[in-house]
Formats: sequence, C-alpha cells, structure tokens
Amino acid sequence: MYALMALGLTLTLAVIKLPNFAHAELITIGAYSALVVSMFGTANPLVVICVAFVVAAVTAWGCHRSVFRPLSRVNPSTYTLILASFAVGLILRYIVFLLVDRFDLFDKRIQVPTAIWFQNDWLTLTNIFFWVVPISIALVIGLSLLLNYTDMGREMRALADNEDLARVIGIPIERVHDITWLLAGGLAGVGGALWGIYTFVDPLV
Repeated sequence: MYALMALGLTLTLAVIKLPNFAHAELITIGAYSALVVSMFGTANPLVVICVAFVVAAVTAWGCHRSVFRPLSRVNPSTYTLILASFAVGLILRYIVFLLVDRFDLFDKRIQVPTAIWFQNDWLTLTNIFFWVVPISIALVIGLSLLLNYTDMGREMRALADNEDLARVIGIPIERVHDITWLLAGGLAGVGGALWGIYTFVDPLV
C-alpha cells in the first residue's frame, strides 16, 4: 500500500524531474473518490479501486496540462517547479476540504463488505487483507513489467536517463509525460483507496 503511494512520486521525479509536493493530495482524492462510490454507488472493491485510479489519474493529468506543462515551456528552475507543486497541492487540498465540509464526509470509512476469513488467539485476517495485499503486489509487478518489457517503458526509462537525447532519437516526449502523470496519479489514487478501506478517510489522509 505504501509502495503504491511512493511509486507515483518516484515516477514523476525520475521521468519528469519534478518533485511533486501535490502527490499527497492525489492520494486524498483517490481515497475520497472511493468513499463516495462506496457510499452512493457500489461497494464492490474492484469498482471502488478502479474509480479511485481513474479520478486521481485524470486529476494528475489535468494538473500537468494546466500548470506543469505550460511552465516547462519557459525552462523553469527546480525551485519554481517545487513552488508550483506546493501551490497545486494547496489548491487541491482546500477544494477537497470545501467539498468534504459541505457534504459532511469527515472521518468516514470506505463501505466495502468485511468478513473474517481467518482467526486464532494471535491473528485475525479479514477479506480486506486478501484484497489489499494481492492488489498492491500485482500493481507493483505490473509497473515493473511495463517499465522493463514494453516500448512505453523503454521510452520512459530513456527519458529518465537523458531527455535531450530521447528527444533527438524521436521519442514522443509529451505522450510519455502524459502517460507518466496518468500512472503516477492512478497509483496514488489506488493507494488512497486501499488506505481508506483499512482506516478512516479525512482531508489530511
């Protein structure tokens, strides 16, 4: 679960060279997306997690398109990008606060069915454990396979190594950036959803 949260941050830092301080807000958005779906839609864990992935991914991509991509055209310093990501994070955080306060969604738990699958004097395992752990492992393995055995993964690694050379040999930089942001946001959203299944969701999750 924590690995999923960290992987997205690592992707943006390695591929896009951006220390994204708004990444925590993407985790929160994923958690609240999952919460809303579970409360007003379906409690199916797979659907809840998929919605969290999509909403957080689209939010991350929107931030890239509206803030970071225009900034990249003027060759900003690292400090400028850090300040921009702080600003984006604050905007997202207080939008979440406003919505949560309006609809009274403080300290809620994602509504997925819970059942005890194993129990003894020392250990209790619920079905949540058997959702969270395999999904986390599968996504980490899937990302590793993507990066090492697909054309897109090779393009992302080339961009991480040397952006100028990647541009010269014809790698579509903007497309790689878009996919990187979608993946980073989606993984953050899934991490937030899994966290909200285990514990309570609030705007500072």
